[in-house]
Amino acid sequence: VADLIDAATPLQAQMAFDQLEGTLSSRIERLDGALLDLIARLEASLDFPDEGFHFIEPAEVTGRIGEVLDELNEVLSHEARGRLIREGAMVVIAGRVNAGKSSLFNALIGQERAIVTEVPGTTRDLLTETIDLDGLAITLVDTAGERETQDAVEREGVSRALRARDAADLMLIVIDSGEELTEEDRRLLEQSSSAARLVVASKS
Repeated sequence: VADLIDAATPLQAQMAFDQLEGTLSSRIERLDGALLDLIARLEASLDFPDEGFHFIEPAEVTGRIGEVLDELNEVLSHEARGRLIREGAMVVIAGRVNAGKSSLFNALIGQERAIVTEVPGTTRDLLTETIDLDGLAITLVDTAGERETQDAVEREGVSRALRARDAADLMLIVIDSGEELTEEDRRLLEQSSSAARLVVASKS
């Protein structure tokens, strides 16, 4: 009920409603019933070996256990998708200064929320906005540009950007296609090599 109340997208509401109707519980109950039936047949076969009763054949045991395992694996595979639908995802836009991060942020949310200028280091803090992307609640985060700086405020902005990237479900790394890769570009790509990322080429 709480998930249904908190739902911000139709997909979240549908998933919460399915849970309310017991869709997952019914599936688990079917699996539980199949296992109980299998156990009963196996125990009966073991209890009456001398009478020659065979309530289930070995090949059928193997087949039915395989079916249960397949369905359990399917249920588990949907867990990550279910969490993503229920909780949404945080997508962090990263890149060096003036690579086009704020322009991309504005384009994705459909409004001029972030300030875009030719002056490097305009974005000093994290700027967030939540959008509905095909039913998924996506929290977009615009961050300070990656670079070495002596400015204390901008340095704190870069530090916050690093922490946001560590917590992100996905990083959008913006590269200026009109220029050669810089040291900051390469460092960011190396730091994110093991993370879920998407490299976006912009043209200033």
